[in-house]
Amino acid sequence: MTRAFTIPEDGDEHEKRWWPQWTREYFPSYETFWAVRIVPLTYRVKHRQNVRFQTTEELAAAGYTDEDVTVAQLQYTLLMHLGRVFELLDDARAFTVRSYMANRPFGRDEFFESFARLSGASDVADELLARRTTPGEYDAWNETDGRDARRAWRKSNPDPLRPVRAYRNRLVHGRVVPEVYVTALSEHGLARSDQFMLLYPCLDKVESYLDWRVAFAAAAVAPSPDFDEAALIALEGWEKVVGYVEQAWQEHVLA
Repeated sequence: MTRAFTIPEDGDEHEKRWWPQWTREYFPSYETFWAVRIVPLTYRVKHRQNVRFQTTEELAAAGYTDEDVTVAQLQYTLLMHLGRVFELLDDARAFTVRSYMANRPFGRDEFFESFARLSGASDVADELLARRTTPGEYDAWNETDGRDARRAWRKSNPDPLRPVRAYRNRLVHGRVVPEVYVTALSEHGLARSDQFMLLYPCLDKVESYLDWRVAFAAAAVAPSPDFDEAALIALEGWEKVVGYVEQAWQEHVLA
């Protein structure tokens, strides 16, 4: 009797590494869908360690289509985006220190990459959801159809990740989002001239600070509640995305 396929035993290097670190807790539906709808598309069914996809002809003989391969690639892309942001946040101890921390190793570049990847995760998740619920509606290898799929999904379903994508757009398009460096305090409440914290407008406040003067004025008095550490804003975005996909997979993908 063939053993059941599992991520810890049969995933690739990224899947195996991230499973105990975050996927098992935050996105367990990844493995459920992977075992049922992705493993059969690969040569694992013939040679357990061969993770390559079978040919179109071989899959057709087993009742699968190219769109099944597209869906598999979308789920893996989602994992790669979320996994990379997890690593950035984990290196910055954002999961364990959820308050201001001086000299946290999470700066402007990590902040930008995080929101680019979180926005990408939102896109591929919604495209996958549209393709799974309306199979055959969108061409498997057409990116325009992929864009149309996620637009159609968002038009007919709630879109809780819009603020995450909007934040990415503010970072990439138009004027620079204001960033504020605040002097860190010691455990005794004294200013540390050698340590600073990088703050940005919170997810739901970024549009309120198009005028940099308003941002700097808000930060001049004390750290404004409208601002937070870069790592903690990215953490909020990551938790929103991973929470959304786990719920959506349970409701629409695994049903």
